[in-house]
Amino acid sequence: MGGHCSVLLQHRWTWTTERLKGASKSSMSVSSKSGPTTQATVSANTKYTSSHIIDEMVEVIGQILDDQLVAEMSKSPVWGLMVDEATDISVTKQLGLVVSFLGPNHVGVTAVKTRVLHLGAVSAGDAATLYDTILRVIRDDKMLPTDKLASFASDGAAVMIGRKAGVGKRLQDLFPGLVTVHCVAHRLNLAVSDCIKGQRAVQYLTKYARTVGTIFWFYQASSNRTSSLKDMERLFEIPQIKLQGGNATRWESNKEATDVMHRILPALIADLSLQARNEPTAEGLYNFVKDKFFPPALCLMQLVHEKIHRQFLVFQKRNLFFSQVEQEVTVLKASLAQLMESNMVKDRWQAWLQSDVMVPFLTALTENIDNRFPNTGSLSVFSVFSPRQILANLGAEYGDAEMRTLAEQFPRLRECDLLSEWSSYRLRVGSPDLKTKSLEEVLLWLVSAESTELYPTLSLAAAIALTAPVQTADVERLFSALKIVKTPLCNRLKERHLDVCCKVAIDGPDQEALDYQECMRRFYKMKNRRLKCSLSGCEMCR
Repeated sequence: MGGHCSVLLQHRWTWTTERLKGASKSSMSVSSKSGPTTQATVSANTKYTSSHIIDEMVEVIGQILDDQLVAEMSKSPVWGLMVDEATDISVTKQLGLVVSFLGPNHVGVTAVKTRVLHLGAVSAGDAATLYDTILRVIRDDKMLPTDKLASFASDGAAVMIGRKAGVGKRLQDLFPGLVTVHCVAHRLNLAVSDCIKGQRAVQYLTKYARTVGTIFWFYQASSNRTSSLKDMERLFEIPQIKLQGGNATRWESNKEATDVMHRILPALIADLSLQARNEPTAEGLYNFVKDKFFPPALCLMQLVHEKIHRQFLVFQKRNLFFSQVEQEVTVLKASLAQLMESNMVKDRWQAWLQSDVMVPFLTALTENIDNRFPNTGSLSVFSVFSPRQILANLGAEYGDAEMRTLAEQFPRLRECDLLSEWSSYRLRVGSPDLKTKSLEEVLLWLVSAESTELYPTLSLAAAIALTAPVQTADVERLFSALKIVKTPLCNRLKERHLDVCCKVAIDGPDQEALDYQECMRRFYKMKNRRLKCSLSGCEMCR
């Protein structure tokens, strides 16, 4: 549901109340699921469209969405938690919580679900405050089954994953066996960024990245300069494309900036030469971009962006499975090795590009990826469930060590039960319906109703692997919705209403799926309304 959610809710609720009131009529019919049609009279000046009424309607919808989420999560054997924090337009620090759990999809098959749990302000961003807020939300406010919390994912900030006092460490002390995961998208971003601005950064590329950012702001700050660049693009018969700015923190955001600069480079050099006559800043920029080394460096960065772009997209997918991360990292390293061995340019600058920029950059990038992605931690143990690996290792004791490791890691998994069910599962996996399944598919089979009865302990282990979040992109989407809902002209929304509006923006439900009968029932029970029912015992009024 796009746009400002409270406006949409107001229109929908206005339509609903008008329908109940019978538009301009003085009586209305309230249909009950368990009782007869009821005649009710409404005061002529009752509109139900004031800001206070809308606030109450938003509150009711929030209660219903929370109740539905808690009911679904209570049926899941385990659930995972994604956490991140950001500062909004009113300079208020907001904490976002997203959960992953197992539940039936639209066709009734068990699948992994991801839902927004909470968005709220916090007084500070230290580990103790965030930890206390998380516990208050999951224990007191939502009353979730905390004994089923099995995994925790966050970005790489020290306050989140600090080994001694980070939020993850505090939660591990409270919930033994909790798996903590550093978001894979953040890890890939750090692996690339360190090659530009880290200790092993290539000096020329550091200056290159700084210059590209300066060029964007040079034109962004002046409409006259922007107009001059457009005129030059027309002169060169280049499609008029606006320069894009990158972000030093989010390396992937530089892809579009690199692509645009590559397309308009002749017009950009020509315009900077004109601007350099009166602008000292333009003179420095012109001297850098006209240098013979700038075009091949620009081509190199464009190629690297193309190689890594797919991995960034995959790592931001909802319900990303840990085995996909290992596959994508393997593919990425192979493509970088292929790029390093190729002759990107065949001219007099080839030696400079390969010896001073290209090879050092790609070597550092590959090493950073190896360091950032050694494996997926304790989740890599679950790879033993793969039918392909089992059929390739038919030894009688294959997988027993991994079962003992799982029993040590997760207190809810008893070693004797794991080993007993594992021996049966190894024989079952050779059947035609299982031997061709991928790791994710066979884990989903294990958590199905049929398999849960046969392998209850293995099913619980599979649920832990499936619900363990390996990225926090879903929390970033929540913050994107926050920017749309809470704007400079609408920055005093109540915290609870902001939470509900962002939930509806991310997870819905669609207008047709919301239980309006329940909404109306709760709405009329909040306090005395101007509604006089002709039938005692009406479900809406009692």
